[in-house]
Parts: sequence; C-alpha cells; structure tokens
Amino acid sequence: LPYFYHSIVCCNMDTREIRYIPLTAADQYDYAKGFCSGGGGLHDGVIYMPSEKDDRVYAIDLSTESVAKLPIENKKYTNLFIVKNQVWMIPFDAAETIDIYDLEKEEIIFTVAFPEEIQEYAKFLKPMGKRCFQKGIRESDKIYLAACSEKSSVVIDTSVNHVEEWRLPQDKDETYITGGTEHWSGLFELDGKICVINGYTGEWIMETDDGKWECLKKEMKRDVSVEYPETFALECPGTVKGTNLVDFL
Repeated sequence: LPYFYHSIVCCNMDTREIRYIPLTAADQYDYAKGFCSGGGGLHDGVIYMPSEKDDRVYAIDLSTESVAKLPIENKKYTNLFIVKNQVWMIPFDAAETIDIYDLEKEEIIFTVAFPEEIQEYAKFLKPMGKRCFQKGIRESDKIYLAACSEKSSVVIDTSVNHVEEWRLPQDKDETYITGGTEHWSGLFELDGKICVINGYTGEWIMETDDGKWECLKKEMKRDVSVEYPETFALECPGTVKGTNLVDFL
C-alpha cells in the first residue's frame, strides 16, 4: 500500500511481475500529502485502506481493480483492521474515537474511546500535526497499536470494546517527540510472539510468555544526520529528492 505514491504496487511472488493499481492520476498526485501511513485490511477480495491524503477510506476490489470510497468523510485515520465483518478504524488523533464500520450495514455502528491519559497527550500533539499511532497488529480478538508520537502504546480488546495501555520498555533517555522520529517503527509476529522495533535505538525486542521483553537484536543509535542519496524518492519531489523503487531491486 502506498504512502507517498499514487498507486498500489502488486508484486507476484512467483513470477516477480510487478503491476500497479492507480489510486489517482500520477500527474495529479500531490506528493506533499501521503495516503496510508499505517496499514489496511483485506476482506472478500477487497482491500480497505485509510487515506491521510483526503481523509477518506478506500475500497479496492482486486478482481476488477476498481477503486471506491466508504461513505465516511472528513476524518483522518492512520490504520484499520478487519474483525469479522467490521472495519476497526484507528484515528490519526487519539483524542478522537476508534470507529467501527459494519460492511453489511454500510455505516459506523459504534465507537470506542482511548484512555483519558492517551487523549490528553493527543491534544498536546495535535498542534504539531503528529500521528499518535502508526504500526499495528491483530492477534485474535486483540489489536496492538505501537506508539508513534504518543506516550504509550495500547491494546484494543475487540470482544469487549475496550482499550487499555500497553507498556513497552523504554530507555530513560528517550523522548517522545524528536524531529518526527517514530517511537516504535516496527511491529510484527515471529514464532507466535509479538516483536517490536525501537525507532530511536534500532533495538528489536520480543514479548516472552511471562509478559517480559527479550532483546533479539541490539543496534547503535541511528545517525539522524545521514542525508538521502540523490537517487532516493525520485517521484517524491515534495518530500525528498532523489530514488526510484527500481534502484532497490
């Protein structure tokens, strides 16, 4: 799914063929505004994807490659998850509610609020335009959201419509906001366990069976002074100058 790009990129894992599903015309795309910074969901052959670019939720039918939008406007989401026949949509601003859209009724059927402390910090972030959560992963009835600029990560129990704080280990020297750097830059499953990547230190950690955290990979703090190469983001003049995806193949 694209962020600073105008199309979905489809990669055939067997033939290595690459094709594109345009979301907007390439010559009309505004590179100053990104599409999906978090992630989307797949249900019955349709990809659902939030768009930060125009505050809408896209529905892309993979059989026809047609692009439609859900009847939801003027709210920015960073991520969404498909739970049964519902779309759980995570807001850019955690002072706003998580909205649950029913695909059969074609409407938002209920909302869920973040804990009060999360909401209060989100109000502090809002003037700076910082997204609260970005990376997320679903495990059975629970959705785990890793903090981007927020103070704390959260876990959503979709079976009881409840959100609570999810404590991840934090270096005492880390700050929550440092030039837009993501707090937790990666979230994934490995051998049935949840792993996260610290966006400040590069450290990989895994949650153990007893609820503690084990270090898988330790990296030095990254050098934020590194400049992008000239070939980077050739099609993204509004953000960085210089790479085409082909340079990485």
